[in-house]
Amino acid sequence: MAKSQRFPMATHILMVLAFMKDQYLSSDKIAKSVQTNPAAIRRIMAQLHQAGWIESTVGAGGGSRLAVEPVSISLRDVYEAVEEDGIHTPHHPNMVCPVARAVQRIFFSRLEQSEEAMKADLAKTTLSDLLVASQAEHQQA
Repeated sequence: MAKSQRFPMATHILMVLAFMKDQYLSSDKIAKSVQTNPAAIRRIMAQLHQAGWIESTVGAGGGSRLAVEPVSISLRDVYEAVEEDGIHTPHHPNMVCPVARAVQRIFFSRLEQSEEAMKADLAKTTLSDLLVASQAEHQQA
């Protein structure tokens, strides 16, 4: 099964918009940085727009830009905005089976706890933190 790329792509999109904060960027331009097609960018940007983080304009010179300060967006916020199902989506086993019942009750409970711990860790980092680290890395190169 393929892993979701929405969270890392959404973070990348927001980073590009934050880095070019005073410009409206097209999905084509953002897609070149992310190395994917513009349609995939537009799907994720719709979720970011719904979260209230980006604003868009149409027409010549149109595009999108960051509508809030990067410090106001945590990685947990981004994760929750674009990952509807979380990391692990339980399957639907035959609950007559004792193994299936144990998997549902114990295993998925542990997975939920792990995901909550990950979200708590993601909440400690903002888009601004990533920008600072990115700029520092750029200066060292």
